[in-house]
Amino acid sequence: SILQPKVGEIKIANVIGPDLDPTIGINHPEDGVTTLTLWSELAYHLGSRDGYALVQESEQMKSGTGTGLFERLIGD
Repeated sequence: SILQPKVGEIKIANVIGPDLDPTIGINHPEDGVTTLTLWSELAYHLGSRDGYALVQESEQMKSGTGTGLFERLIGD
C-alpha cells in the first residue's frame, strides 16, 4: 500500500504541546539548539541538530516549512 513505509528504520517524534513556547522556545543544551515552533521541534526530534538546521531559516523568518522538508526527514 502507498501508506505503508518501506522496510527499514522507523523514526518517531513526540512533542508535548504545553511545552511549546514561540517566545522562549524549548532548549536542547546537548546540541545548543532552541526550538520555537512545532515544526522545528519535530525536525529536531527526527534529525537532531541536522534536522533542526533544515528548518532554522524558516523559523527565524517566521515562515512555514514545506512538505518536502518532512519528506527528507522521514524518508519514503
